[in-house]
Amino acid sequence: MELCFPKPAVALIAKSPELLHKRAGHPGNDILWGMHPNINNMGFCEACALGKSKQLPYKGTLPREKAPGHTVHSDLSSRISPPRIGGGNYYLKLTDDYSIFKSIYILKHKSDVEAEINYYVHEVERKHGYCVRVFVNDNGA
Repeated sequence: MELCFPKPAVALIAKSPELLHKRAGHPGNDILWGMHPNINNMGFCEACALGKSKQLPYKGTLPREKAPGHTVHSDLSSRISPPRIGGGNYYLKLTDDYSIFKSIYILKHKSDVEAEINYYVHEVERKHGYCVRVFVNDNGA
């Protein structure tokens, strides 16, 4: 005994090939032609073009520092959940623009940022002999 199941019937009614293409979920021309043989080449679909495009990697045009320690970028995290061992609720990331070396400091309070930045600047000057000239931040946002 053989069981027969009918093929599911789908009715897509559209006044134009472009509308049928959108309603059918943006299929290719070959599938669209299989749905209705009288449809010729559908043409350009902006949504399909955007979906198939690839964003090229950003090529930085900003000038880089020529020596370590001159420019430092900072980033303060939002509240960490759950808090870290010792009660750290935030972290401060300081990045040297030249070497891309990152220093991470765990903070209990946002008010501890100034002390950690002063410590970092002092250590860079004392241990490595570099003077931090520019400090870039996003105001803790």
